[in-house]
Amino acid sequence: MKAIKFLSIAFILLGIGFVACKKDAIYPSDPGKISVKMKDAPGDYLAVYVDVQQVRINYNGVSWLDLSTNAGIYDLLTLQNDITATLTNGAVVPAGTINQIRLVLGPNNSVMTADSIVHPLSVPSGSETGLKVNANTPVYPNLLTTIVLDFDADQSIVVHGNGTYSLKPVIRLDQVIQQ
Repeated sequence: MKAIKFLSIAFILLGIGFVACKKDAIYPSDPGKISVKMKDAPGDYLAVYVDVQQVRINYNGVSWLDLSTNAGIYDLLTLQNDITATLTNGAVVPAGTINQIRLVLGPNNSVMTADSIVHPLSVPSGSETGLKVNANTPVYPNLLTTIVLDFDADQSIVVHGNGTYSLKPVIRLDQVIQQ
C-alpha cells in the first residue's frame, strides 16, 4: 500500500514537473513583436521637425534593446487626424514588459513659426539619452503589440527670451493594441 501511495505521489510530481518545464520551454523562446507609431495634436506652428534616429525600449526593467528604426525627420504637425508615422514595425522582441521607450534624436530638429521662419530646435539630452516615455506595457508571445505615442508639439516647444527654441517633450502613451 505504501508503494502505491509513493508511486502515485511520484507520478503526480512528475506530471507537475513536466507541465512546468513544458510551459517554461515554450513561452520564453516564443518572442512577441512590437510596432511604435507617433502622432501629434494640433499646434500654433506651421511645422515641427524632429530627427528620430533610434527607438530603444527598456525590457523588464533590466536591459535596453535598440529596435530596427525607420530613421528620418518627421513633421509632427502632419501627424494628426488618425495619421501616424511608423517608427518601427514588427520588431521581434522577447516576451515581457516594456518599461520605457526612448526616441533618440539626431541634430536636425527645427520649428517653423507662423511667419514661415525656420528656427533650430535644441533638444537637451535628445541625442544622448533620448526622449523618454514610460510604457509599462506587456509584450505577449506570438502577438504584435502596437504602441502609439501622442506627441503634443504645441506644449513641447519652449520659446526662450533670447529668441531660441527648445523641445521639452510632452509625449503620452495614447494606445496599446495587441493582436
